[in-house]
Amino acid sequence: GAWVAVVERVASDDRLIDPSIRLLDAKDGSSRRVAHGLQVEHGNPLFSREGTKIYFNRQRRSRERHGKVELCVADVASGATTVLCENWDRWPVPQAALEDGLVVTADDQGAVPVFLVKRDGAIVRVTSTASGGTHDGLSATEDGRIVGIRHTLRSPSEPFVVDAKADQTPRVVAHLSGFDPKELESHETTHFDVAAGDGAPVQTWLVRPKSSKPLPVVLWIHGGPVGAFGDGWHWRWNPHVLAAAGYAVALPNARGSTGFGTDYVDGIWQNAWGGACFDDLMRVTDALEKREGLDPKRMAAMGGSFGGYMCNFSGGQTTRFRALVTHASIFHLEAMCGASDYGAYFAIEVGTT
Repeated sequence: GAWVAVVERVASDDRLIDPSIRLLDAKDGSSRRVAHGLQVEHGNPLFSREGTKIYFNRQRRSRERHGKVELCVADVASGATTVLCENWDRWPVPQAALEDGLVVTADDQGAVPVFLVKRDGAIVRVTSTASGGTHDGLSATEDGRIVGIRHTLRSPSEPFVVDAKADQTPRVVAHLSGFDPKELESHETTHFDVAAGDGAPVQTWLVRPKSSKPLPVVLWIHGGPVGAFGDGWHWRWNPHVLAAAGYAVALPNARGSTGFGTDYVDGIWQNAWGGACFDDLMRVTDALEKREGLDPKRMAAMGGSFGGYMCNFSGGQTTRFRALVTHASIFHLEAMCGASDYGAYFAIEVGTT
């Protein structure tokens, strides 16, 4: 209770913001920065249990590559900072402090599991691979458990508990959403991989109604482009709405998606928005055309924001889709760069001035 940590917006030299970590003294109101850097973005501050250290995320802006989102710890008194788990090619978000380490979440192969980062640098996956799901809002209890919110592609957010040990199955402790899982009994949820041109696996989730007839297909392209489709629920962007209308919905994690390594994200950097992602999407589409139970002659593509951009891009490259549906999409790059609030960051992302 002696200090309050906040994220401070500091103007940078590239028309963007350098979010910094500022500590406020709860007694006299004085403050100081404990983490700041030019063209460096900080976030998610979390105190250690004894209050002498503070964990946070850090990322440097660069035209060369998106780069890794680092997990750092700083000494509250001196500000001396150390990067944790540098060799783990995931982007851990600090969630709760333990006596011997930290509880984090990180995008990982289409899920957001719970992990422990031990003081000795060891990484322990708490929620099992089989249990999948997306986890957030975590706290650690005194008796060695982790509590928080969990959701999947087939179930909305509910409170859960799990032991802070390796390879555990989380247990939902209450059903507060009011959603009845029986509503999805007629839907199948699976995922598959296809090989990209460079051999990298491209993951795709597939949500479809159970049917003996060939189904029309919607290729749903996510926004970002740094983001991912995962085993998680969304009340607004929900594939079950289309599945209930008789469509098979494919949710690909093409180049730029998180949870598959930093190099995979870097594949869309430096003006590679169209080409790298488009090639991955077309290989997914090839696989969908050959997949049993899907109608290769009735395929559409849709997406919002960057996903809408890729729909527009695809419309200029191929005629294989019967329809393209775009939402909040980008169709004029120069106008978007000059008139939107994303312009300065877009210039870094595509390597322009």
